[in-house]
Amino acid sequence: MARKEIPVTGIAVLIVIVVLVVYIAYTRIDNSTLRAIVILIPLIIAVSALMGLKQEYGIAERIVKEGLVDAYIEEHGLGNRETFDRFIRELEMRGYTVNPGTKAQLRREIVERYEGHKE
Repeated sequence: MARKEIPVTGIAVLIVIVVLVVYIAYTRIDNSTLRAIVILIPLIIAVSALMGLKQEYGIAERIVKEGLVDAYIEEHGLGNRETFDRFIRELEMRGYTVNPGTKAQLRREIVERYEGHKE
C-alpha cells in the first residue's frame, strides 16, 4: 500500500481550534452546562473528521486488496487523466464512494505499483 499522506496542517489547525475553544470555555463561560456544550461541539467535529480520514484510507485499501489497481495497471499502465477518470467512474458504479482523498491515495498507489513493475 502506498504511503498514506497525513494532512499535518489540517490536524494542527484542528488541535489549535479545540485547545482555543476549551481555553475560552473555561475562562469565559461560568455555566457548566453551556461550557460542556461549547467544548463538545468542536470535539465531535474533530472526531468526525479523523474518522472520515480513516474511512478514506479504508476504501482505498479495499480497492487495492480486490486487485482493481493491479487490473488498471495491467490494462493501462500508468495511464492518463482520462483513463484514471474512467477507472474512478467504474469504481463508483461498483458502489465505492470515491472522494478526492481516496482518489489521491489510489493515484499514489498506481504510481508506486507501476514503478515497482518497471523495475
